[in-house]
Amino acid sequence: MISLVLASVCVAIPTCSSVVLTNCATPTPMVQWDPVVSSMLAGYELFARTGGANLQMVSHLDCEWADLDEDGVFDTRLCRGADFSIPVQRHCPGCADGVIYELAVKAYDLLGVRSAQYSPTITICMPPLYQIGSHLPYN
Repeated sequence: MISLVLASVCVAIPTCSSVVLTNCATPTPMVQWDPVVSSMLAGYELFARTGGANLQMVSHLDCEWADLDEDGVFDTRLCRGADFSIPVQRHCPGCADGVIYELAVKAYDLLGVRSAQYSPTITICMPPLYQIGSHLPYN
């Protein structure tokens, strides 16, 4: 079973389009979970719900192969969420500001088969988008 944990840090990530002339950022909670140890692992899916609704998949997080030692061989699998934290607001684009969500994850393999059960859920209140240098929500 995957154990989902809420990281204790918030970071500012760019979330504004190039049309906006001011710098914008969102202090966003980061989530990470215990990796699944399987040679067949292909990635994870992030699920969210609010108000007792059913969990809905909000983000598909494929693992990627990397050549970290630069020897020309892609021999290291990196999975967002398991190997490094992911910003919740970037991976839950439909999550609304100020709403409490429950998050869970499932793993899936190279054949597309999902893990039978969800991870334990965590609860998070989605923070609003702020303009850098401002204490007022950005509209």
